[in-house]
Amino acid sequence: MQSVYCKKSSVIGRVFHYDILKRITVNEDQIDKWLEQLESLDLIRTRSRHQYIEYVFKHALTQEAVYNGLLKKERQKIHELIGLVMEKRFHHRLPEFYETLAYHFKQGKLANKAVEYLMNSAKKSFSRFAVGESHQYYKDAFELLSQNLTDKKLRDSQIIDLLNEWGLVFIWRGAPAELIDIFRIYEEIAESLEDEEKLGMFYSELGIALCHREQFEDSYEYQYKSLKLGQKVKSLKVVGHACYRLAVVCANLGRLDEAVKYGEQAFHLSEDPNAELPFTRSAWGLINAYWYRGDIKNLSELGEKLLRQGRKISDVRHIAMAEMALGLSLFCRGNYESAIRNLKSALKTSIDPLLIQFSTIFLGYVYIPDKQYKEALNVLEKVMRFSEMHSIEFLGTPSLAFRGCALAASGSLDKGLKFIGKAMAVWEKTNRRYGIAVGHIMYGQLYLRIVEGEGPKSIAFIIKNIRSIVRLVPGAARKAEEHLSMATKISGEIGARVLLGQAHLGLGCLYRAKKRTEKARESILEAISIFEKIEANGYLKQSEEVLNSLI
Repeated sequence: MQSVYCKKSSVIGRVFHYDILKRITVNEDQIDKWLEQLESLDLIRTRSRHQYIEYVFKHALTQEAVYNGLLKKERQKIHELIGLVMEKRFHHRLPEFYETLAYHFKQGKLANKAVEYLMNSAKKSFSRFAVGESHQYYKDAFELLSQNLTDKKLRDSQIIDLLNEWGLVFIWRGAPAELIDIFRIYEEIAESLEDEEKLGMFYSELGIALCHREQFEDSYEYQYKSLKLGQKVKSLKVVGHACYRLAVVCANLGRLDEAVKYGEQAFHLSEDPNAELPFTRSAWGLINAYWYRGDIKNLSELGEKLLRQGRKISDVRHIAMAEMALGLSLFCRGNYESAIRNLKSALKTSIDPLLIQFSTIFLGYVYIPDKQYKEALNVLEKVMRFSEMHSIEFLGTPSLAFRGCALAASGSLDKGLKFIGKAMAVWEKTNRRYGIAVGHIMYGQLYLRIVEGEGPKSIAFIIKNIRSIVRLVPGAARKAEEHLSMATKISGEIGARVLLGQAHLGLGCLYRAKKRTEKARESILEAISIFEKIEANGYLKQSEEVLNSLI
């Protein structure tokens, strides 16, 4: 009898509740006696008597040896019984035991209950910022569901539900390629279920993964289909998720008015509990939309709101995203020092792999105009490595361009211009119009530096870049004007006001260097007008200084 109690205790785990052991034992009246004997043999000891009596095997090897001595079928039966007893005993506080219940039902081969508690454990882990742990729970649940061959229709429906939840974890882990691979396998199945709400969520998850692979047109198509399905079945959840993701996709395609419209719609829906759209996710779409369009005041207010709420509920995702929003708003104002401080704070706060990478690339981007090229190259190299490892071109291509800009500005002209050229070729192919505008400004500013005679003047620099200098100097002014003019054209068309102001400021500086005073004044006045409207005070000050130098 003593061995029976020991065996059942070993199945509960190294730590086991007295109450649970009692409920899975036939001879309850004998349990105290045998537990005392196990303690006297120094096999177990009492760990706690607070509320629930707990025992612990003194050595993990003892528990493992006893457990492994059980027949497989016997173990399974005990696991099932433990799970059912715990479910009943702790029904009023099940979330505390999701992981334990998932383990026992999985070992007991009660697949449906195992899947239920594995998915609950996954959501619980994600809410605690343990993205890797959440992924493993979803993976275990998926493998269990995939093995169910008894009811194909039910299995397929459950798998699509699981994938729709799991998709977010793939994204926050920074694994869009993995998501796309598995979602492509089940796309026809999702479409065959005749459940338009599930299909809408499925399309939205697949669409955002395609966005992270820099497949923007396809991403837009999937998100738009998701939106229409959500509207058709009046699902606020589908509409909300499609809208906040459309804000991100549209921003990169240069459809900035649409981006703001969708972002604000999602943000409004996040206040409705029926939408099941967390505040942070809706805010992310709007952060992108406001930043790209240059809505500095709105971006700053959104960041402050996120920060207040994040601190109130101690949510590091809120806080990290808030610091990013505030840092980007300061960057748009031309206040690089403060922007860097906020973005460093975002990086320090971020836990999720994807947020870490976004914080890092933003920091690298701001280092460049602040002329901290070494720091920029260091952090952007990290983003490039992560992006290459996880196939996240959404971050990889910009990091390549920014790194190229930092290299060229710090002395490696050929290599730097080559990197920018590679990024521009990708953006042209993927129709990432905002990126194209940024690329033209980078080119224009680098050629402007050559015209103005800035940059290193050492013999070492000249020798290192002699071919570049011979090739670039004669046509530098023409190329600077071409790129900055193209930047004004694209930025004006898409409504990217900060970029538009920067392009006009660059043209003003170019014309000043070429002694074309009236053209310079015209461009600088246009830049001043733009920066005044959007309250970009740092850039406004730069523009006014250039204007005053013309007098």
